[in-house]
Amino acid sequence: MFKFPFLPREKKFLGLFEQSVQNMVKAARVLREMVNTWELVGGRVAEITELEHEGDTITHQIMAQVHRTFVTPFDREDIALLVHILDDVTDFIHAAADAMLIYKIDHPSQRATELVDIIVQAAAEIEQAMPRLRHHAELKQILGYCVEINRLENMADRVFRKSTPARVRGISSNLQILSAAFVAYCHGKNDGQTPIGVITMALAIYYQGIGQLGQAATVWDETAFGNLWWVIVISSLAISLGTAIGGWRVIRTLGLRVATLRPVRGFAVQTAGVAVIETASLLGIPVSTTHCISTAIMGVGATRRLSAVRWGIARNIIAAWIITFPVCGGLGYLFAWLLGQIF
Repeated sequence: MFKFPFLPREKKFLGLFEQSVQNMVKAARVLREMVNTWELVGGRVAEITELEHEGDTITHQIMAQVHRTFVTPFDREDIALLVHILDDVTDFIHAAADAMLIYKIDHPSQRATELVDIIVQAAAEIEQAMPRLRHHAELKQILGYCVEINRLENMADRVFRKSTPARVRGISSNLQILSAAFVAYCHGKNDGQTPIGVITMALAIYYQGIGQLGQAATVWDETAFGNLWWVIVISSLAISLGTAIGGWRVIRTLGLRVATLRPVRGFAVQTAGVAVIETASLLGIPVSTTHCISTAIMGVGATRRLSAVRWGIARNIIAAWIITFPVCGGLGYLFAWLLGQIF
């Protein structure tokens, strides 16, 4: 008799989660040993690299189990987010160790020693908290671990602010504010012109239909010179309102799920996207801001390593882009035909 995994197999999922956490703790402890002794650095980086690969394997196992299971222990998106965040911690540990080896650090600073101690403590707290997911009666105990991890995070922030990289990060954050503002400007300069063009085209068709050919001929110039200011205002309000209300799921996907970005990498993403959008605008070529920023995120994320980009999510995004072209073309044809039959 065939057996199908219709019912949640919490032990299998949670067992893999615990393996991921244990792997993360091992990586954190190897990093602490490397920083504290600063001996056999290459060998310890290689050990952390193996643990990072093992973490990737566990992540793939969990995602494969998600696709094979009809009813999961909790929401699929939450499972994916949790496993990727756990994997990100191991990835960051590997990236830190790798950077110290590549840049040939003479000896880690006192701040680095303090930070790796905090990382190990936080990882140990997560390791103790994860088994509580197995028993509903122990779920409330997880809150205590969260409080302790938050305390450790605050402690790490204080240590980090006293180090030189904190000042660099502050500069990058300020630059990212400027680049984000320029992204918004370029978004309006290119994508924002689409509704203006559609409304203006509708006005030209309307004037031509009622016999005002002169008005139809000048409506484009009037819009361009701002005489039809209400067209620009309506378009601006519509695109701003849509971004404010409906854009959060897209922001979550691009900001958290495709690749993990720090301020300096976020600035690189926005600068790359702006360069393409602004160039296209100057040439009069309509492009998608979402397409430009999404691919820039993939490119910047891949500079760490190819596995830092979640290509499964990227593949879904690209597939959606490809599908929208024939779907929109077909719907446009259908609506035009229906309206032609009605009117």
